[in-house]
Amino acid sequence: MDIDEFMKNDGLVATQEVAQVYDLSMKEATSRLKALQLQQKIECIPVKKGSFWKADRAWQE
Repeated sequence: MDIDEFMKNDGLVATQEVAQVYDLSMKEATSRLKALQLQQKIECIPVKKGSFWKADRAWQE
C-alpha cells in the first residue's frame, strides 16, 4: 500500500505515523506528504507538536 492509499483509508494521520508505517525519516515523510498537498489531495493541519494530514473528501471517493 502506498501513501496515497494509506491516506484514503485512514483520512487523518500524523506525520510521525506515516514515518513509522513506511520506515521513513520525519523529513522524508513530510516531503512526501507535502507532495500530496501540492496535488491538492490532502491538507496539512498544524498542531502544537507536529502536523496532521487530512485527505480531501472529493479525492477519497
